[in-house]
Amino acid sequence: MTPPESSVAYNNTKPVTLKSLLIICSILLAGLLLISAGIGYWFFTETKARFLLREQSGWIKFPDSLNVKADINNAMQVQVDQSIPSQVPIKQAIDIPVPGIVNAEVSVDTQIPIALQVAVTDTLSIDQTVPIDTEVEVMVAGVAITLPIKGDVPLKADVPLNLTIPVNNDVPLKFDAPVALSLKEPIHAELDTLLSTQIPIQGILELPVTSQLEATLNFPPEPVEAGLYYLDMALPLSSIEFSTLDQEPSSSP
Repeated sequence: MTPPESSVAYNNTKPVTLKSLLIICSILLAGLLLISAGIGYWFFTETKARFLLREQSGWIKFPDSLNVKADINNAMQVQVDQSIPSQVPIKQAIDIPVPGIVNAEVSVDTQIPIALQVAVTDTLSIDQTVPIDTEVEVMVAGVAITLPIKGDVPLKADVPLNLTIPVNNDVPLKFDAPVALSLKEPIHAELDTLLSTQIPIQGILELPVTSQLEATLNFPPEPVEAGLYYLDMALPLSSIEFSTLDQEPSSSP
């Protein structure tokens, strides 16, 4: 017996096969993996690990030596006790005092003007023959006549002299003689020379440092105990390495 037409139902749904189910699950799993990888990458690059340490102690091993450059802003104090050779240019007028007696050799070649009165008191002895050729006027019987006289007359006598002779003339003076001089005034001299000398320097000098200093720091070979009072450090996860206890940490930055 055929059922009534109104009670007949048609089902157009296709049956779900195992292959379709596996494909859908694979697509969903791949999407979840991509979403998880994206979230993990963002978390790995944007998230930082924070380390907070208080009052920790440890041992620090320094390298044997370390080359450093230092900027020094303050002047350095240097103890100096030595003599420095130097050349000092001198160009100035100076006064040189001359104490005591100066022995010198004097050479004189000049003329000295003389104006004076010379008193002469002496006796002049005359013993010679004086020629005479003259005329003498004589009185003969009351008559004045001129008598010529010519001949040699011997003359011998002592004639006293008492004269004052004026002298006004230039007298030449030339001689060399040692003299002792006492100079009351200093000698004025113009000094223009280059003086080579040794300058003694003793004391502490403050020297300004205008450039960087290259230095080498030498550390003790044994480890040094150090104390950490407080450390608050945040590091990106990309710079953190994880290893087991028996694995050496990587030395790469």
